[in-house]
Amino acid sequence: MPMTPPPADASARTHAALFDQVADHARSAGVFGAVRTEAAAVACRALNPEADAEYRLEVAEDGGFWVGFFTHDRWLSQSVEADLVHTGDKLHDLIEEEMIDLGLGRKLAPGDVVHFRDDDKRFVFRTRFDAATPAGDLAKALAAYEACFVELGDVGESEED
Repeated sequence: MPMTPPPADASARTHAALFDQVADHARSAGVFGAVRTEAAAVACRALNPEADAEYRLEVAEDGGFWVGFFTHDRWLSQSVEADLVHTGDKLHDLIEEEMIDLGLGRKLAPGDVVHFRDDDKRFVFRTRFDAATPAGDLAKALAAYEACFVELGDVGESEED
């Protein structure tokens, strides 16, 4: 007997519950500014109020998830890129190290972190996760992105620094 897929609203309810769990983890981590849930995402503002940036968990087109760093600020994106060029560090290595430090043993290859400008004119750095990834691991991935990016460019700097 063929299996029928769950109704679309069941998937939305599942995502809502997962997003609520991830948002709770993000709030308790204390490393983000405002944290909010959206229909298909969790958005965590960068703690630095001058940084036009956020860390996001988004539903991927295939039902998996994207975790990443997003900014509309071209200069901020370029400052991150300049740090990477200057130091010679590979972004996937830096994010992987932070994931390991947070207890998420995910190995990242060079192509696992993609960087582009999206249709909303945001500069995006992101990594894909499978649909079966637990909420706690997605929250760790968000925290790993924050721990990595707060050290790059002008993401973590403020006028008081």
